[in-house]
Order: sequence, then C-alpha cells, then structure tokens
Amino acid sequence: MLQRSPISHIPLLPLTTAFIVGIIAGTYLFSITIVASTIVIAVMAALMRRYHLAALITAVAMGICDAGIAFTEPTILTSLQGVQQTYSGTVSGLHESDSSQSFIVTVDKCGSDPGSLYECPIFRAAVTVPGFSTAVSDGDIITFRAIQTRPQSDTDLPDETDYDSKLLSERIYLKGFVTEENISEVSAPSGMGACFLKMRRHITQIIYRSRLSPESKEFLNTTLTGDSSGLSPDMRRTFMSGGLAHILAISGLHVGIIAFIVSIAMWPLYASGHNKLRFALTILSLWIFAAITGLSPSVTRAVISTTIRDSVLTNSERELY
Repeated sequence: MLQRSPISHIPLLPLTTAFIVGIIAGTYLFSITIVASTIVIAVMAALMRRYHLAALITAVAMGICDAGIAFTEPTILTSLQGVQQTYSGTVSGLHESDSSQSFIVTVDKCGSDPGSLYECPIFRAAVTVPGFSTAVSDGDIITFRAIQTRPQSDTDLPDETDYDSKLLSERIYLKGFVTEENISEVSAPSGMGACFLKMRRHITQIIYRSRLSPESKEFLNTTLTGDSSGLSPDMRRTFMSGGLAHILAISGLHVGIIAFIVSIAMWPLYASGHNKLRFALTILSLWIFAAITGLSPSVTRAVISTTIRDSVLTNSERELY
C-alpha cells in the first residue's frame, strides 16, 4: 500500500503555497497598506516565537509585492503619452494585413531623439506601420519615432470588438502609428536567441508549405512555435466559444504532450538499459522546445518541474513516464 509522504519531505510546499496565495491576493488587492499590515503581522508572529507562521506570512507578503511589481503600470508612461519620442526595443507578435504591419515592441530605451536614448523601465507598446517597404521580423531590434497614446477601453455597440481592452489585459499600455520614414533602424538579433528564432521561423515555413488545410496550418504553427499572430479571427472565436482557448496558449499541457511523444520515441534506449541517456535526450528536447517558443513563464516552469521530477525518478531507478 502506498504511504503518504510526510510534509517534511516537501519543506518548500507550504512556503510556495503561501507565495502563490500572496500573488493571487496582490493581483486584485494590492496596496501599500496591505503589504505593510502583512509584514507587521509576520513580525508579531516572530516575536511570539511562532516562526513557522511568521515565515508563511512573510511568503504571502512577498507574493503580494511580486504581483504589485509585475502588474503595476510604469509611472514613466504618463510623461510619454501624446509626446513625440524615440523608442527602441524588440519586435514580437508580428501580424500583416492587406495594407499594414502590426506588432508589439518590448521597449527598453527611449528618448527625445535617437542620439539621446536612455535605459527606461521595460514596457510593451502596440505599433502599426502602414506599408511594407521596411521589412520587420519577430526578434528584430527596432528604433522608431512616434506619438503614442494609452489604449482606452470604450465600446458603443453590444457586440463591438474592444481591441484596446485586449491590449490593456495583455499589459500593453501604449499604442501608435509609425510611418516608415520614422523608423530609423531595424537590426537582426544576435546570440543564442537569434539561433532559436531562426529555428522557429524555419518550422513555420515548413508548416505553411505543407499540404495541410489552412486551419490546420494555423493551429499547428501556434501550438508548436507559440506564434499566434497567424491565427485568423474566425479560428480564435471558434476556440473561445468552445471554451478551448487555453489550448492555443503554450503551457504545461503542451510540454507534457511533447515529453510523452519524445519519451515513447526514445523507448528503445530504455529497453536496452540506457535509461539515463533517454532521460537526457528527453529533457534536452523539452528545453529546445521551450527556447523555440520564447521561454514563456508557463513553459519554463513546466520544463523545470519535469527536469527535477525525472532527475529524481532516474536516480531512484524508476520508470521515467
């Protein structure tokens, strides 16, 4: 009969749970007063020698602070709205329509002109470029000059699509149009990130050159590369109306599927007694998948968990999957 492991075998579980509770609470109830009150309660518990309780409350306070930092709009954006500025950042989520290009820029530098750029708090901005004279790709470093404004959630019709509300929900706090003459520089990335980006583009090209239906190409490219810019509005609505929109977002579910498929493919290594090699190749495949899809938090967390789990199982000579 299986026996339940004592809590002492997983000492970080209570602290992790408390930290997660803090993040959830901070997402909806963040304020300096709540953080200060939580810290005071933790200090009082420590003075009463309730050290375990003090540690849990401290973890909750840290989670609240983490949520506040992650979801707080940078104060610098107030001074940037409605003013012509020069921005520099990394392009992602490129989408092309019949007459324009739209993408997200993760801005890390800004200034009054290209010669006076300075490091600024990182934020994301939605950019639309009319025309295609300037070639832009995901991962490129772009420098442009524009007047940007804050998205305003405002709809007049019941079924009207509120794009600004979608931008705000994705923590995109500026948007603007950039003419091609105001783009001063577009440079390709370098290093390992550029290598994985090229791999993702190559996979996308293979998928779209196949004989699959257009819908299958869109779905397969989204779930394998994490690039949802090619999804048609109709497919998005279909998945949302069916309650399956989470399938389109790369997460631990996809990591589990990839791990299962790779593990089955590597089964001959297990049968021949090379279990550790099978484990190493499986974990390597998962990390390559995570890098190709952009190392999003959900995928990275799932791969780290799988790596730790399989390391323990391999060292105890148990079956991997």
